[in-house]
Amino acid sequence: MKDIIRAAVVNFKASYGDKRANLDKMLSFIDEGAKEKVDILVLPELCLTGYDVFSDENIAYKAELCETSEGDSVEEIRKAVMSKGIMTVFGFGEKAENSFYNSAAIINPEGNVKIFRKLHLFGREGLFFKRGNSPLILDTPWGKTGIGICYDTYNFPELLRYYAAKGVRLYLNPTAMALENTGEGAKESFCNYYRSTLEYNVINTGMFILSANLTGLDGTSFFGGGSVIMGVGKSPFKRPQVRYYAGDILNEGEGIFISDIDLSIHNPRLFVPNPATGQVDFRPEFYRKLYENL
Repeated sequence: MKDIIRAAVVNFKASYGDKRANLDKMLSFIDEGAKEKVDILVLPELCLTGYDVFSDENIAYKAELCETSEGDSVEEIRKAVMSKGIMTVFGFGEKAENSFYNSAAIINPEGNVKIFRKLHLFGREGLFFKRGNSPLILDTPWGKTGIGICYDTYNFPELLRYYAAKGVRLYLNPTAMALENTGEGAKESFCNYYRSTLEYNVINTGMFILSANLTGLDGTSFFGGGSVIMGVGKSPFKRPQVRYYAGDILNEGEGIFISDIDLSIHNPRLFVPNPATGQVDFRPEFYRKLYENL
């Protein structure tokens, strides 16, 4: 199993509802990542269309922007991935039978397409999209890799703890984190929330996280960028230490951020036997009983 990989995340400025423009930009980032010999590239949530278009009240218009996992845009990305040899993750509105999902496509260099459907829908998303019901663990050359989308990551630690307990070392977070408003303190609020939740997830699970966010104005929302590659770092201390490998939570500039990461130093301390007792501190059977009483 490969331990050291080159990863990339993208601050992406989406064009509202313009799939062709967004697709061309996505292809350019895949090309740029390939030139840098990147193993995996993560693009943001709903970057194929932009996020705000799905708050539009014109239901027919939104439906037309969605496509199946074998749709034209997915196929175009799939061909680029196979040509460039770089695993690519991107968000899109998925049509499946008579339902629509806020989904991420994960395409490997062999051309295999996996789909993750967002489990927890934020705000008005649930007025159009249907919730997904399945986590997704990918078997990759660098081991098990898990994925969540935005709200899944920040407010529902059960998903990440599940992945960590299953041996996942790398977590993917295509996201669309916006500033709440344009008032004083909004940027600080964005950064504090985004930073705190991501850092907690690294400390709690010991996994590495690739987080890719939209940036700039999209319809009515202003997205904060801040795409980062983060994880644990080597430390003389037993407690996991958070390290930022690439990107900057303050950075709103569109662009790609690349770093080599060593997944062998992930720290799943809560999910492996405690050296002192031989017991695993993580207790899913106990938590299951608690949830049954809700």
